[in-house]
Amino acid sequence: MHQDRAHPNFSKDSIMRSNLPAKEYFLNKSIPGHTDYIIVEHIDSGMNAHMFRAWNESINSYFACKIIPKSNLINYDEDPEEWRDEVLKANRLEIDTVVKIFHVSEWKDAEKGIDCVALCANFIKGENLEKYIKKNKMSVTVAFIEDFLLEMLSFFNAMAAQ
Repeated sequence: MHQDRAHPNFSKDSIMRSNLPAKEYFLNKSIPGHTDYIIVEHIDSGMNAHMFRAWNESINSYFACKIIPKSNLINYDEDPEEWRDEVLKANRLEIDTVVKIFHVSEWKDAEKGIDCVALCANFIKGENLEKYIKKNKMSVTVAFIEDFLLEMLSFFNAMAAQ
């Protein structure tokens, strides 16, 4: 049975996840416009995007590459450039805890149904907060929570200042 966005049992989250192309499509491919940027490993996938580790031959270094279907970008249908402003806002913040985007490109392959953007940033080895907490429940102390909240409040203050 065909379901569409108006169906009451069809959540926005399932729509967004359904928009994600197969992660295997991107493996071992170069990022459009940059033949020396090669996707080498799938790291994780969320509701909106896939996260990959990529290799930049010209500088002999790894970086992170987030692939987001355009249909999952904030207000893409109403204003196709608004998402770019939203994503790049963090680049204006002058704090070390913010991951800065250094390259943005479109990734289209009409034959395969790919209509995405690729966001490239420094690769930070580690786990996201959810995975860290699941693996390290005993390490989540009051001191850990205080440190985390201080970092988040510093981030929010920096955003408010911008």
